[in-house]
Amino acid sequence: MSLIATRILEPEKLREFMIPLCDTSVPGGHPEQISPDESGVDVYTYLVKNPDDTYGIFVQGDSMTTEDGVSIESGDLILVDRVVEPTSKSIVVAEVDGALTVKRVLKAGKKFLLLPTNKKFKPVEVNDSQSCERCGVVTFVVKRTY
Repeated sequence: MSLIATRILEPEKLREFMIPLCDTSVPGGHPEQISPDESGVDVYTYLVKNPDDTYGIFVQGDSMTTEDGVSIESGDLILVDRVVEPTSKSIVVAEVDGALTVKRVLKAGKKFLLLPTNKKFKPVEVNDSQSCERCGVVTFVVKRTY
């Protein structure tokens, strides 16, 4: 199954997301006590460079999964910025012939390829006969670990 983006979360809904912030960092060595900072952190402001042009969208499918575990998986929430210009190898949300997809983009002259990271899927070559709109660059992937 190709990785298709579903269930768009508008910026207003993402802006309501605040969590408590600890007043220290987590050490990689010896354990130490931490205490929450009562002010919290606005996760949206922390993660999003262009608030009015960023949205969240859940993904479905496995074309962007990899064997090494660095992947976008079905059920992940991705944050997508509409104004960030993609560079070669950026991960983008694109609308190709009316269908949304998430892929790595590779520019090749006037043409470009949409590349899955899962080797079971083939690249999508976008040609002049296809309708293709870039819907934004993926800036963060939020994973549920439980």
